[in-house]
Amino acid sequence: MGSIGNPPSQKGFIRFTVPDNSIPPEERGLFGIPGNKLVKEEEIDVIDYRNATDENVVKEPQGLDVQGFTYVEHFSSLIEGDKWFELEGEEFEKVYFEEVKELICKVTGASRAVVNNSGFRRKPVALQNDPNWVHMKGTELDKMLCALPRDRALLAGHGSVDSSLEPLRGAHIDYSQKGLRDTARYCRKDIYAAAKKALDAEDRLAAGEQVKVPRYAAYSVWRPTKTVKRDGLAVSDWRCLDESEIEPFSYRSPSNVTESGEFFREGSMLLPPKKPEQQKWYTMTGQQPHEVLILKLGDTAADADPGIAKAAAHCAPRIEGQENEEARSSVECRVLVFWDE
Repeated sequence: MGSIGNPPSQKGFIRFTVPDNSIPPEERGLFGIPGNKLVKEEEIDVIDYRNATDENVVKEPQGLDVQGFTYVEHFSSLIEGDKWFELEGEEFEKVYFEEVKELICKVTGASRAVVNNSGFRRKPVALQNDPNWVHMKGTELDKMLCALPRDRALLAGHGSVDSSLEPLRGAHIDYSQKGLRDTARYCRKDIYAAAKKALDAEDRLAAGEQVKVPRYAAYSVWRPTKTVKRDGLAVSDWRCLDESEIEPFSYRSPSNVTESGEFFREGSMLLPPKKPEQQKWYTMTGQQPHEVLILKLGDTAADADPGIAKAAAHCAPRIEGQENEEARSSVECRVLVFWDE
């Protein structure tokens, strides 16, 4: 790998953690990550993607496989007139989820896509100011998430600011490679159907057959619904992470495939790095609704080719001086995509 220079940046405090699994996933709320044995905030230069050059990152769609993320322009039909919250839940899903699936297939060249879940984040960071906070089973948030249907993409936080989510401070990756594969098998019947060709090939390969397994991957399609003034999402360059400092953990996820109606999905936290100066983190200052961040959450192709980024760790770093700015309003869609070959 060639040297990666340092374009203009701002200082951000990124939270690295050692997960505490003393509260097992079955006792935590839906999507609840573990508490922390250790929390360490590192002050790291967060590079403005607008100022990054080809020496730093690949800005075309190919950047997804090089560094694990890219930004693209996409003008949703909901931007004009600020219609993000005018449509009811199912109407919103019909419009926006279709736009997201079309966009991700266009950017990646995939054959088809299925939205796993989606969430709005419109609250300022409050609960996570306590690094020991754990989202527990039985809370109002857990009840709200558990009441959502399991046979279609989950949409959380669309109804009101109070029902929405906070930006996440801790550096994390939503899925591990195992988490990606388990999601394809156990999350929803429509995802399983879209993945069936690849899953059947994986089973045959495990049984000793010589067979090519079609590629599949997961991405988050992330955009603000208004210009970002605080708690913007920062993403890491996969090439600059030490995989020994990526720690897996499990969390509860809904299912309409398993008898219990749930399965344990594996994600990852970033441990406190031995050499934080080697990590490269990017954000887009003043990101607007038509400026879409696409970041990878997992990719089966990366298992066979170490030159392909597996994922992009991400978080909302604490940046001093932003505390009194308007809370971030954003929407993310986690999408599984499939190639026929």
